[in-house]
Amino acid sequence: MEGWKIGKTHLPEMDANYLEEGFDGDPRGILWLYEEPKPNVDYVVGVDPTLGLSSWTRYARSRDDVDTDNGAIEVLKVGKPDVQVAEYAAPINALDLAEAANAIGRLYKGRSEDQAALVIVETNGPGVTTVEELHKKFDYPNLWRWAYLGEMKRKRTTTFGWQASRENNKILFMKCLRHIDRNAVVFNSPWLVEECADCTFDWVDSTLRAKWGRHDDRVRAMFLAIWCLPPDVKVLLSSGESIPVASIRLGDEVMGRRGVETVRSIYVQHKAEMLREFSISGHHESLRCTKEHKLLIQRKPCVRSNRVRRNRQGSQLEWLEAGKVQRGHKVLVPASFNLPRTRFTQDQLHLMGWYLAEGFVSRNRIHLTLGPHEKEEAANLKRIAERWLVGEPTYRGRKSYKAFITRTRTSLVVSFSSYVLSKLFLDHLGTGSRHKRLSRELLNTSGLLPLVRGWAGGDGSVFEGRLSVTTVSEPLVNHIRQVLLNHGIWCATRRRFIPERFIEGRKLAPSMSYVLGVGKPWLRTLNGQTSPPLRRQRVEVVPEGFLTPITKVREYYYRGIVYDLETSEHTFTASGVVVHNCAHDWTNEIDYEPPSKVETGKTVQWQARDVSYDQMMEEAEEQVGDILDGASF
Repeated sequence: MEGWKIGKTHLPEMDANYLEEGFDGDPRGILWLYEEPKPNVDYVVGVDPTLGLSSWTRYARSRDDVDTDNGAIEVLKVGKPDVQVAEYAAPINALDLAEAANAIGRLYKGRSEDQAALVIVETNGPGVTTVEELHKKFDYPNLWRWAYLGEMKRKRTTTFGWQASRENNKILFMKCLRHIDRNAVVFNSPWLVEECADCTFDWVDSTLRAKWGRHDDRVRAMFLAIWCLPPDVKVLLSSGESIPVASIRLGDEVMGRRGVETVRSIYVQHKAEMLREFSISGHHESLRCTKEHKLLIQRKPCVRSNRVRRNRQGSQLEWLEAGKVQRGHKVLVPASFNLPRTRFTQDQLHLMGWYLAEGFVSRNRIHLTLGPHEKEEAANLKRIAERWLVGEPTYRGRKSYKAFITRTRTSLVVSFSSYVLSKLFLDHLGTGSRHKRLSRELLNTSGLLPLVRGWAGGDGSVFEGRLSVTTVSEPLVNHIRQVLLNHGIWCATRRRFIPERFIEGRKLAPSMSYVLGVGKPWLRTLNGQTSPPLRRQRVEVVPEGFLTPITKVREYYYRGIVYDLETSEHTFTASGVVVHNCAHDWTNEIDYEPPSKVETGKTVQWQARDVSYDQMMEEAEEQVGDILDGASF
């Protein structure tokens, strides 16, 4: 790695000898990369400008400039957890910081359609010049702006950057401290951690401030990056994949109450109110929504009155606003029980399941790593691979070779070379522990229980009749869960944080893992046995899926963007449960006929065209402005 060139800016690699011998411990003016840019992830960049020193460089430092506030840039990789991947801090002015932000944002462009990461700048004070420099001089295409339509007059109130105020700071620190407290972000910079330790809580303003003579610039930039993370409520697609609601586009097919539905409109709404969060039994993701959003629920089948338990007969599914949903109500988890049969045999699926647990692909060769005590299973996988290779056709003169077992000091490795099978495994299963998943073809077929049993044999364990399987791939655990649901088997998932640890002398970084559990009666069904009837009807099987109870309900204050979808049947699946489209009743009013009275304009609609978010917001402002001009108050 020799460095990167972004436009006219060149970022050379620091000399390793300098870092080992000549580094004086001052990190200012150096771009610290804790992870190289990747093209398949999302990044956000937080920028905290300062007045700084106009002529400062690392070659012209003095003892007094350490007291000057730093202009700071923090880069976060969006994920679970979010990870700090780069940091830059120096006592330079706001104009010079714009050049650094432009280079870093374009370097960490990820998979952004704008070819640049989302950059959020604090615009109070000198930050205005930073935004202006990025916008006019560098033509930066992906600047964060507060999408708020709160004026009664036709006036554009959406501006670039973060507007700091006493109330906004309270909300900023409340959200970010909660994010950190839940282990949802990983810090890699020791100087950022040091600044966090130097911050104290201000009980008057409900914010964090650095101690006298210390700095909090890196903390501020990191908090801004955390603030503009996209909404992470997942929507279930017809392919079986779950993606953030902010990534849904017009025409996407999502799972609704009775099957596949097409997204016809997308609503973006700014909220500054109390939202509700529901913890769902059996799912590691909580559902967060506004109080007026409707959920498909079944009320409690029984009530307690004067210590007498009375059954409520005939409790049917009904749509109920989230503000009225209570703990104990059951929600619908959809499942498809009538899918076509897969084209793979049971032995092939068994091999693919073990690959999900213990395999990887390297140079058209598939490797499965087993423990030294699993000799019988290694021999069985070797026989399955050889039978599969016999019927495989030659591809462009490339022949498949026999499978073989290699013994190492700590493992048994089953290997077999095949260009066709390597391509098949990569397409259907992926590679890498964090990136394995099931393809759309597999998710839309039945008969996959041998694959699940193979995966559980490699990564699972059974204790007191309950199966537990652990993986670090969230897409994989969601896909396996959906496969089991489609086969009529209820399972639960939970999230578990794994701290830094050592295995056989190797240091492993902290990570987030996901555990899938299958209870005793459902495990018998997974193993092909007849399961006795359930004694406790905590989870009910219905023709449309499963009914599972809500275990916890809480409310919290939220200020930011929320999304809503309109589908063909006005239902879709969010965070694993069926919800309703809460805005479709007044869609025609806002499109064709201005109402007689308009509340504070906050809702905008993205319909009929797949355009950029900024363009959608500009058109929505004009649309709402026209309505306000013609409305009577």
